Amino acid sequence: MPERDAVSWNVLISGLVKCGKFEDAVNVFRSMRKKGLVSTLSACTALSRLELGKEIDHFVRKEVELTTIMGNALLDMYCKCGCLDIARKFFDEILNKNVNCWTSMVSGYLNCGHLDEAREFFERSPVRDVVLWTAMINGCAQLGALEQGKWILEYLNENRIVVDTIVGTALIEMYTKCACADKALEIFYGLSKKDTASWTSIICGLAVNGEASKALELFSEMQRTKEKPDDITFIGVLSACNHGGLVEEGRGIFDSMSKVYQIEPKLEHYSCLIDLLGRVDCWLKQRS
Repeated sequence: MPERDAVSWNVLISGLVKCGKFEDAVNVFRSMRKKGLVSTLSACTALSRLELGKEIDHFVRKEVELTTIMGNALLDMYCKCGCLDIARKFFDEILNKNVNCWTSMVSGYLNCGHLDEAREFFERSPVRDVVLWTAMINGCAQLGALEQGKWILEYLNENRIVVDTIVGTALIEMYTKCACADKALEIFYGLSKKDTASWTSIICGLAVNGEASKALELFSEMQRTKEKPDDITFIGVLSACNHGGLVEEGRGIFDSMSKVYQIEPKLEHYSCLIDLLGRVDCWLKQRS
């Protein structure tokens, strides 16, 4: 069962008890309690309920065995709540650190703007999976740390690590956020496989950097592939039309959302179209 609620857990426990499998029933209950704690920790993280998270931490240390999953959840909570000192101490206490532990620390430092500490943990990590690479690249993008981003790309090239679609998309976003559209295009064209996310990333990035014609050119290329644009892609394309003052193209693309791709326009799409029409109207008034 992909989703297990309290009723399904209780039915299973009752069935084991009726069959005389008492030890199994107790183990299932313990498993249910642990899964419930992990889920509660995820909620604490999302809501920034640090005090409740600390209570669960205390309970786990006192009453429940600290498993790898539980440890990862607690570490992630402390990092995302900005308690890096507690997270660092907790991290040092974990004996068997997996890549999720390292990723949480890297992301935590990046979210708080501590790029040097993030890079230290990134370099110390014995394993670097796609999630860790993406976290580091996205952090550089958010902080506008172009030099650190360049270091990552150099590291990938020097160690002959293939840039897959996920890492490539993160690099594209980083370079466009740092106003390096040419480098973003180089990364994009170098991808052996391009999915909707990578197409969307380069189109939106070009639009933000004022490269309207190139963004629309790539959108036309995308339409000739098997990859389908999504609602975010259309925000980028409409933004490109906005920057270029391309009214007819923008209206046509807006209409194609529902007629061709069965995508219902959202508030963001209407805002782009209204902004486009408004800009052109102002331009016409100035001309007259």
